[in-house]
Amino acid sequence: MDDTLKTVIYSIIGIVLGLAVISAGWLIRENRRLYSKYLQEKYLWYEKNRDLEFKIDQLQADLNEFRKKFQKTQIYITRLEEEKKEAEERLQQLAEENQKLREKVTRLVKENNEFQSKLNKYKSSPQVTVGDEFWSNILRDKANLELQLNSLQRLLEKKDKQIQDVEQSKQQLQARLQRLSHEKQQLEAKLAEVKKLVSDLSSSLQQEKQEKLKYV
Repeated sequence: MDDTLKTVIYSIIGIVLGLAVISAGWLIRENRRLYSKYLQEKYLWYEKNRDLEFKIDQLQADLNEFRKKFQKTQIYITRLEEEKKEAEERLQQLAEENQKLREKVTRLVKENNEFQSKLNKYKSSPQVTVGDEFWSNILRDKANLELQLNSLQRLLEKKDKQIQDVEQSKQQLQARLQRLSHEKQQLEAKLAEVKKLVSDLSSSLQQEKQEKLKYV
C-alpha cells in the first residue's frame, strides 16, 4: 500500500473519529438538556398538583363549613316555624277568649241598662212603696253588676294587649323566617358552587396524574 492511499485512509478514519467524538459530545449535551427539561417539567408538575391539592383541601374545608351553617340555619328555621305555629295557636285562643269576653260585656251592659231602667221606673212611680231593705238589695246588685262589668272590661283590655303582643311577635317571626329562608337559598347556591369546584379540580388533578404516568 503506497503512502498516498495510507494518508487517505488515515484521513478518513480521523474524520470519522472526529465526527464520532462530536456526535458523542452533542448527544451528551442533548441528553443533559432533555434530562434537565424533564426535571424542570416534573418539578412544575408537582408544584401544579400541590397547588391543586391545596385548593381542593381549602374548598373542602369551605364546603364543610357551609354545610354546618346550612344545618344550623335549617334547625333555626324549624324552631322559628314551631314558634310561629305556637303564636298562631295562641292568637287563635286569645281571639276566642276575647270574643267570649266581648259577648259577656255586651250582655252585662244590657243587663245594667235594664236594671237602671227599672230603678228609674221605681223612683218615678209614687204609687209604688218599697222598704229600705229593697233599696239596699237593689243598690247592692247594681254595685255587683258594675263591678263585674268593670272587671270584664279590664280583662278585655288585657286580652287586647296580649293579642297585639302576640300579633307583633308573629310578624317578627315571619320577618326572621323570610330572612333565614333567603340565607338558606344563598347557602344552597354556595354549596352547589363549591361542590362543582371541588369536583372539577379533582377531575383535573386525576387527569394530570394519568397523563404524567404515560411519560414515566
